[in-house]
Amino acid sequence: MKFFQGKVLNGLYSLYVLVSFFTTLTLSFFVYCLLAWLPERSRLMAIYRYNHLWFNIWGKFTGIVMETRGQHLLDPNQTYVFVGNHCNMLDIIIVGSRILHPFKPLIKKELLYVPVMGIMLSMISVVVDRSSKQSRAMSYQRMLQTLNRGISVLIFPEGTRNRTENPLKPFYDGAFKLAIEAQVPIMPGLLLNVRRMQPVSSFRFYPGKIIFEYLPPIPTEGLTQADLPILKKKVFEQMERRILAEDSAFASPSAAEVIK
Repeated sequence: MKFFQGKVLNGLYSLYVLVSFFTTLTLSFFVYCLLAWLPERSRLMAIYRYNHLWFNIWGKFTGIVMETRGQHLLDPNQTYVFVGNHCNMLDIIIVGSRILHPFKPLIKKELLYVPVMGIMLSMISVVVDRSSKQSRAMSYQRMLQTLNRGISVLIFPEGTRNRTENPLKPFYDGAFKLAIEAQVPIMPGLLLNVRRMQPVSSFRFYPGKIIFEYLPPIPTEGLTQADLPILKKKVFEQMERRILAEDSAFASPSAAEVIK
């Protein structure tokens, strides 16, 4: 990683990472189009398996290695509300290469306007216009219907990318309200080391290892909406504790320099 600290070398490396990503993204668009005709559950699984292969190959050429931990905690027959920390603009694609389980992420409508990527995300996602109360209510109902069909959902409870110096931003209630109403477990999943490899509000990249780690699922069976604050606090503390222990941007003395 130190080899790429120099301004010129890092600029060239970062350009290579971006160009190679968007080149492979464009090629992947055609794969997505072929898979779009499959039934919903089969389509989601096929796309995420393809993403897994895509990112593993891309990582070999860029030095950005992906590792998944805690896979044994995931029950393939269980429906979950996945919740994750939101580090950068590529989180949904990265997570979609690690969770080999049928799920639909909640995405903001602005992502649909990103060339190529927006069309790809529309094939797998529930979309929300955050400025519209009606859209928020409709997306909530669509996610509830998705869970009732036995397909999991993914929500970033921070709501937007975390640009603060803290491991997590305060959580919104939506993911926890949804899990309680559907009576399905919360499955936390963490992206670790992303800030080291792509600092906040920057287009700089560094080679290294991105870790996606499942944490033990938290059941909601028997809970009511009155239990939401306790559930949200429990999930937040579990995720925060693990980030502080395992994420290199927070676990080292120089963390403040990396995350600014």
